[in-house]
Amino acid sequence: MAREAKKDPSELTVEEKLKALYQLQTMLSEIDKIKTLRGELPLEVQDLEDEVAGLSTRIEKIKADPAWQSISAVKNNRIYANPTGTFPWDRYSAEEALQILWAAQLFHPEQFKDLNMVEKTQAFYKKYYGYALSKENAEQILKGLSPIK
Repeated sequence: MAREAKKDPSELTVEEKLKALYQLQTMLSEIDKIKTLRGELPLEVQDLEDEVAGLSTRIEKIKADPAWQSISAVKNNRIYANPTGTFPWDRYSAEEALQILWAAQLFHPEQFKDLNMVEKTQAFYKKYYGYALSKENAEQILKGLSPIK
């Protein structure tokens, strides 16, 4: 596909100038959307951290509530917080693939004793997000806790 040689702006017709202006406005609108999104991301991260902190509090309340004491999972301290990385693993996210491995190892430890979820999580983040996740943060994710700052 051949590109047209750029004309001197003084040689452009009114129609060409209007088209160029429209393209510029469209690009600037997209840039504004990106800037808005970037500005909202810290709020989204804080919301997620609050959600994770709330989950830990809910688990502690369940353990302390007499109404739950007859439940086998509470008696045997088998209440688990679902891992939460960029998004909770039990929802529609890329990390949902890790959820299956985590749950399999949790419920069938003998069959999955060779599975290292910390390494799997780190490898996943590296491959799909291009992010070198620390061992400590992988462990936090697997415990359903907020990342270490």
